[in-house]
Amino acid sequence: MSRFQAIFSGVLAYILLALYVGIVGYMVYMVAAYQTKEFTSGVTYIVTIVGGLVSALVVGKLAITPPKDPPALFTAAAAAGGGPDPLNVWLTVAFMVVWLLAGLAALVVGVLLYSDVNMLLAGIGTNWLGLAVAAGYAYFGVKP
Repeated sequence: MSRFQAIFSGVLAYILLALYVGIVGYMVYMVAAYQTKEFTSGVTYIVTIVGGLVSALVVGKLAITPPKDPPALFTAAAAAGGGPDPLNVWLTVAFMVVWLLAGLAALVVGVLLYSDVNMLLAGIGTNWLGLAVAAGYAYFGVKP
């Protein structure tokens, strides 16, 4: 992967993450503060599509990362035996932590606290939980 490709794909991934976290954060706030029962079709469409893309990035990255290695973008330097760049590792881990916190917020608010208020947020929370378990299985090599 060229440097340009790595930077471009990283920026794109972070834009998608920011969009996902922004919408989930908005939904969590609206459900917790105002008991919002429905969101617009645009919010529903964007959060489900972008959420799937962001989650696929996390699960896919963890699936190909050996359990003893930190998750990071595979670069030419790493292929040459130099190991991943520390900034690259930090950005990848930060991406995954932000995804984890957004999903956990959706799970707690949408399922545990206000399960009867908004089914979309509850669905996002339960889907995230399943994907988080799959990501853990993939990264740690756990066999079911």
